[in-house]
Order: sequence, then structure tokens, then C-alpha cells
Amino acid sequence: MAKKKKVPERLVAKRHVRGKAEAKEKGGAKRPTEHWQDVFLSEFEGESERASVILAAAVLDEALTTLLRSFLVPTSGSQDSLLDGAYAPFSTFNSKIDICYRLGIISSQMCRDLHIIRKIRNEFSHNVTGCNFDNPGVRNRVTELVRSSQINERHADIRTSFPAGPKGDFQITVSWMLWNLWEIVERIRPLKTAGLELWYCDVQTDAKSETKDVVRDTDCADYTENG
Repeated sequence: MAKKKKVPERLVAKRHVRGKAEAKEKGGAKRPTEHWQDVFLSEFEGESERASVILAAAVLDEALTTLLRSFLVPTSGSQDSLLDGAYAPFSTFNSKIDICYRLGIISSQMCRDLHIIRKIRNEFSHNVTGCNFDNPGVRNRVTELVRSSQINERHADIRTSFPAGPKGDFQITVSWMLWNLWEIVERIRPLKTAGLELWYCDVQTDAKSETKDVVRDTDCADYTENG
């Protein structure tokens, strides 16, 4: 099995924070104040097309992991059986995209575009030679991304900061998507641990009145029955 490429911490961390001088911290990742179009410009300058695509997918994968850790009920240990390890049910980029959509965390359009990026990543990973942004299949997928987000029309001034052609289209789109995922991380409300179900609570029977009282300490505080 191929070893997963390590994501540079400063790349995972970057995002734009309007009007804030200090970085925030959530899900174990620190994010300094920086505009989203800068996410790839400094890090990927000089990188090969293959490296930039694989790293882009890895950064988005890491953002989805942080998003899930921020949303799901926390685990009691240091390892998360859903996310950590090669055989965890949501350890892959593919599964993280799908579960984030099915949980209502990301939209169907974001889900679709993340899968397009996953497919582009697979093209570059599996084709050792001859795969670049001029490849018709890759170019068509990048065109789909641009059409979906309308990023070039919405941010024509920022588009000029990125390389010309499909490589720049890919980078600006991924940068914008990453910024949006971090925005979701910051505003998402985590799930709460459920209280004990009714019949897990201690039942005391008053023999005289034939009244059943459901008594619980902290976990059963919401359940009180008089019948």
C-alpha cells in the first residue's frame, strides 16, 4: 500500500479570517490570518503538476477529517475507530466526502466537486507518464469544477494571481473550496452524547401506589415517569 503523502502543516492551516488579528484553533489545526487565494500560491510555487494535485487532494482530505472530528461525538481514547487506521470505515478521501454529505455537513454540489478532485488525483496517481493538465480527461474535469463554482467570473481579479490555463483553474478552485471547508469547521455545532435511553435507567416501584418512578443520576436527569 502506498504511503499517504504528508500534508505540510502550514498549508493545511491557512485560511482567511476577516477582521481578526489572531489565529483560531479548532480540531487540532492552527490557522493564521491569510486570504484563501494565498493557500496554494506560496506552497505550490515550483511544484510539479503531479505533486500539486496530490497535495491538493491531501489538504482537502485533511480538512474533511477535521470537519468530521469537530462534528461527531468525541471518542474517549486518542484513536478514532471511524477515522484512524487504514481499515477505518471513513479513512479514505472517498468515504469522507460521502459521509460529510450524508450527514448534511456539505452540499450536494460540494460533494460532487470533491469527487471530481478525487478523480483528478487518481488520474495523476495511477498514470505514471503522460498525465498533466493538458490531458483531455483532466482538462474536462477541471472545466467542470470551474463551471460549478464560477470562480473565474466571481473572482476575476484574484484569478490573475494563479498560473494561466487549467492548472491555475484547478488551484484557485481547490483553494476556494478549502477556505469554505474551514468556514464550516468554525461554525459547525458538534453533536452531543446522547443520554441513557429510558429502560437503561433504574426503575423503582412504589408497591403501595403502584407508581413507577424512573430515577437517574446525571445521565437519567431528563427522564422522570409517574404512571
